[in-house]
Amino acid sequence: MLSSVSFRDLYDAYLACRRHKRGTYNALHFESRLIDHLFDLCDALHSGSYRPGRSVAFLAKDPKLREIFAADFKDRVVHHYLVPRLEAHYEPRFIHDVHSNRQGRGIHSAAMRLQAFMRSMGSDAWVLQCDIRNFFYSIDKTILLRTLHRDLSHSALPNQGELLWLANRILTHDVRDGVHLRGNPRRFAALPQHKSLLKLPRHLGLPIGNLTSQFFANVYLNAFDYFVKRQLLVKGYVRYVDDFVLVDCDPKRLQ
Repeated sequence: MLSSVSFRDLYDAYLACRRHKRGTYNALHFESRLIDHLFDLCDALHSGSYRPGRSVAFLAKDPKLREIFAADFKDRVVHHYLVPRLEAHYEPRFIHDVHSNRQGRGIHSAAMRLQAFMRSMGSDAWVLQCDIRNFFYSIDKTILLRTLHRDLSHSALPNQGELLWLANRILTHDVRDGVHLRGNPRRFAALPQHKSLLKLPRHLGLPIGNLTSQFFANVYLNAFDYFVKRQLLVKGYVRYVDDFVLVDCDPKRLQ
């Protein structure tokens, strides 16, 4: 339970959450009784009775067909409360060249950094581009939770035990419970098993579309980033979500 969360904390999280979602039905419904909803959410977190609500799943093509899960608006408010507090611990520990889902970083900064590595090596530069197959749906939540507990159990974060409780409550929630499918159910059924969270074991996969999933992806791959930098000793390494590039003067080393 979160005895430390305040109404002000949740109001600030609400403001961050509504920034790009204010015109949606869920956001308007939440805002119609904003004070009541925030007090109810605060009480649920204080008492430990908070449970994530029902998600809406739909298919998007960008360009591949993807299964997107939209959390209930109140849960997105909770995500915006949790992630900045976990970032306080992890941001100084992420390597410089992770450019996904971080303030001041993005696809453009990743491209500029890659160009800088290539220019520094001149005509000798060789590039290896990779991605992690079905990344979000291959994440083992058991490993992720173990990583969070290991990293935060000795951290200087205030109320780290409460933050771990909330992260655990979010990660152990099965988004398939009561999910509302928006679209033709046959299209969902036609997705291959490894492309659908609806068809995976409970311990596998994070829902694409949630702020927490984006952040936890960086936590999950943090050890991999350090492996590339400290054990493989690759200076020219850039990662954006599950896409990463290695730049080196020796093509055999990249192979």
